[in-house]
Amino acid sequence: MAGLLFAVGSRESWATNVCRRRVPGMLHYPWLRAREHHTLWFHAALVLHRDVEPVLWEQTECGLFVAVYGEYYPHHQRIACRQAAAREIAQIYRQSDWNRLKNNNGLYNLVLWDETARTLVVASDMTGALLLFQQRIEGEGVIWSSEAAPATMADLDDSGILQLLSIGYQPGLETACRDVRVFPPATVAVHRPAQPVETSTGLEAHASPAALRQQFPDLLEAAVNLRLSGRPAQLPLTGGLDSRAIGAFLSQAGVNAEAFTIEAGQPRDAAIAPRLAAVLGFPHSVIPSDPQRLRTHRRMLQAALGLTADWHPAHYLPVCGAGREGTDLWLGYLGGTVTGATVHREGESAGLAALTANALDPFLGRTLAALPWDAGIPPGAPQAPRELLVNLYARQRRYTSYLPRLAWNFGAPVCPFADSRLLHAALAAGRADLSSGDALRRLLLRDFPELAEIPNANDGLPLHASSRRWKRNLLRRLGLGKLARRFWPSLRRGYDYSRLHGIAAEMTELVRLEAAMEMPSDLSPMARLALGPILLLAGDDARHSIPQLVYPNTSL
Repeated sequence: MAGLLFAVGSRESWATNVCRRRVPGMLHYPWLRAREHHTLWFHAALVLHRDVEPVLWEQTECGLFVAVYGEYYPHHQRIACRQAAAREIAQIYRQSDWNRLKNNNGLYNLVLWDETARTLVVASDMTGALLLFQQRIEGEGVIWSSEAAPATMADLDDSGILQLLSIGYQPGLETACRDVRVFPPATVAVHRPAQPVETSTGLEAHASPAALRQQFPDLLEAAVNLRLSGRPAQLPLTGGLDSRAIGAFLSQAGVNAEAFTIEAGQPRDAAIAPRLAAVLGFPHSVIPSDPQRLRTHRRMLQAALGLTADWHPAHYLPVCGAGREGTDLWLGYLGGTVTGATVHREGESAGLAALTANALDPFLGRTLAALPWDAGIPPGAPQAPRELLVNLYARQRRYTSYLPRLAWNFGAPVCPFADSRLLHAALAAGRADLSSGDALRRLLLRDFPELAEIPNANDGLPLHASSRRWKRNLLRRLGLGKLARRFWPSLRRGYDYSRLHGIAAEMTELVRLEAAMEMPSDLSPMARLALGPILLLAGDDARHSIPQLVYPNTSL
C-alpha cells in the first residue's frame, strides 16, 4: 500500500540505500509519487497520490525534520500553517513532552529526526488506525514501513501464516513476516545512539467520566465538522448505521454530497441504501462489481500480506476507485463500534472467549491455542478499558488498518470514527454503554427518526425494534438460534456472509491464472482471501512450502 517508509542506520548511507531499494515496490499505481528526505544517517519516503500534498513534510529553522503520514490535528484544529505546526512539534521535542503528541485528534504516524543529535522520534495515533511496521536489522539499523510484505518466501513466518489463515488477522503485535512487528498504537518511541529506546505508551486518562450516550452525538458531529473542507463529498453508503450517521451530519451541514453503493457488498445494501439516500437528499448510484479488480490491484494486495485476511480491502478497492479528484471521500466503516472497539459486559474472560469464537467463526473453524490478544495493552489498565483495547488492537484492528490507507492511494482520507475523543468517551463510559452500535441507534432515533425507520442491513430490523433484537440475540447466546429460526422467520435476518463468496472466487481465479495453482476447495472464503496474496507473492516456492503448511498430507 502507499504510505510511509523511513530508516535510521548505524553507519552512513545505510538508511538511504535500504529505502531507495524499497520505495519502487511501494509505487503500486502510476498516479503515486514518492517524496523523499535523506541525511547521512536517516532517510524517509512518503508515497502518496501525485495531486495530494502531505499534511506535514517540513525542515524547521533549527534543522529538525518533521513528517506526518495521515491526518493530524494539533489541539483538534485543522493544520492551517505547516511551518507553525512543525515549530510546535519541534518545541514538544525539546521539552520531551510526549503526551502532547498523543493528544491530537486524527489518524497519523509522526516522524521527527534530529540529525545533529542523531535522534529519531516516532509517534502513532491513539486508535492505531494507521499501522506502522518495524524491523530491526542487527548491527545495521531499524526500518519502519506502512507495509509488511516480505522480500522473499524465506522471510515468511510459518506460525504467522497459520494464524492468518485460521483467524484472519495477526493477534497482538505480530505479523506473518519474520522479525517484523507492529508499532504499538498510542505510542511515542525515542531512539538515540547507544541508548535504550525510550517508550511512552498508553491512553490519556479521561479526567471527568461521563456517560457515552450523552457525549457521543456531540463528539461524532464534531469529528465530522472538523473534517469538512468546503469541497463536494462522496459517501459510500451501505445499509448499516455508520455511513447513515455520517450522511446525516453531512446533510445537516449542507454539504454538496452524492452517495453510491458497491454492487458486490452485502445483498441488502443495494435495497436499503437508496432509501437512505432519498431521506438524506443525496443522489445515489450503484457501482457494478468489476471481476478484474483483484488483478488490477494485485500489487497492493501482495503488499498487504502479513496483516489481515479481512475481505474489506478487496471490496473497498472499487470504493476508493470511485473517488474523484476535488471531492472528499468519507469512509466511516470501522466495524460499527466506537473506533472499531467494543467489550463483552460479562467480564474480561467472557469477552476474550466471545472474541475468539467470533474470530474463528467465519474461517476454518479449527481450535487454536491461547493467543496473546492483549499484547500492547498498558500494564495495570482497568478491566473495562482493557477489554475494549483487547478488541480494538486484535479483532477490530483489521478494519481500521486498511481503509484510511486505501483512500490515500486515491486522495486524502476522511475517517471520522478514528477519533481519540470518542475513544476517551468510551473508556469513561460504563460497560453497558461502550457499544457505539447502541450509541448510534440512540443518536439516530433521537435526531434523525426518518433514518431510524429504515432497517439496518446487518440485522434486517428497524432501529426501534430493540425488543426483537434482544430476543434474537438471547436465543443465539443460548444456542437456540437454528431451532428458533424454523418458527420465527424474522430471525433469519442475521449477518450475511454471502458477500464473501464472490470476492473469494475472484481471488481463486486470480491465483489460477497468474500463479498456475489451484486452491483447496474446502478452504473458507476468508482463508482463500488470506492465502491468495501469499501464493501470488511466493510463485514456484509456494508449490513446495505452502501445501505442507496448510494441509500437511495434501498439495495444491
